[in-house]
Amino acid sequence: MTLRIILGMYFIERRVADHQWIRELNFKTEFKALKGARRKAISTLGTYRVVHAM
Repeated sequence: MTLRIILGMYFIERRVADHQWIRELNFKTEFKALKGARRKAISTLGTYRVVHAM
């Protein structure tokens, strides 16, 4: 049951100075994750990406 919930998630990750990615938020749909990543990128002027749990 828990595995099914995790596999259906999309995560927003932020790029830090040493070229590593730090996971910040999670969403159930890709569209919501893309909107969240865009909003964060515009407000912080940082680099964000959306990744699927798999």
